[in-house]
Amino acid sequence: MHKNQELLSHLKHSKEFLPSKDFNQKTLSMLVDEEAKYLRKKRVYRYSYLSFSLMTSIALICWLSFGNLHSNIQDIMSTLPSTTSSSIKETEIYIYHTHSRESFIPELNNITNAEQAHNKKRNISLVGQHLAKTLKESGIKVKHEYLDFITELEDKNLDYESSYDMSRPYVTEMVKQNSDSLKMVLDVHRDSQPRNVTTFEYQGESLGRVAFFVSSNIKNFEEVKQFAEKVHQSLERKLPGMSRGVFIKNNSPVQSTYNQDLFNHSLSVNIGGVENTLDEEFRTADILAEVLNDLHLED
Repeated sequence: MHKNQELLSHLKHSKEFLPSKDFNQKTLSMLVDEEAKYLRKKRVYRYSYLSFSLMTSIALICWLSFGNLHSNIQDIMSTLPSTTSSSIKETEIYIYHTHSRESFIPELNNITNAEQAHNKKRNISLVGQHLAKTLKESGIKVKHEYLDFITELEDKNLDYESSYDMSRPYVTEMVKQNSDSLKMVLDVHRDSQPRNVTTFEYQGESLGRVAFFVSSNIKNFEEVKQFAEKVHQSLERKLPGMSRGVFIKNNSPVQSTYNQDLFNHSLSVNIGGVENTLDEEFRTADILAEVLNDLHLED
């Protein structure tokens, strides 16, 4: 009892016991870190829930509106821009547009000159998108490149002739990443020729005619030319007169390779022309897709 009283008296008259400043600072830092972790987890859970809810709502709307959930989700996803050229592995057909803003006079307001028929949104990439969608419906693994190479050209203050330098790294990467699966590479353009040259009438409907171009300045000229002629002949068997033929380009002083030196089955293809409509372009894309699918099955 006596010892306990002495202990109590000692504690009563002793100096106040406080934690050190270092201990306080470490404890405070630990609590702040724990709070930050908690808030990050909370945000992740909240965003995950919102994302799941949004995707579920979109899927439900597609189902109720069209009655075909799978195909409509594919349509939605196909409109989203790509981030890299190799985002799809085991690609079988790669579609891109070096001259990504080539457009069509009937689709533009107050434009009557072919040289002015260029647009950031309503352009040849819509034709490539339609072609890719049709090929995918046949079960082919297609990568459609949405990148606007002209924007990159402008950012680097380069002239229009340098367009192929902008698209070349993406084609190179696609060939490298899909060397075992890639069957065809298509650089899709529209022509600058007048409507009477680029239009074909079939069963009461107008279609854009197709033309193939092969660079003479490539080491694999014969292989590329042979493949272009094969596609041309297949189109002619399917719909005589739809293809304008295969044209060999040999412009001076230096002919562009059109990136065709990177892959033997490379097509530089013009679908329709500046005076065609998108509907006419889409009809041609459907027929071209049938031909490409047949050639794909042959391989």
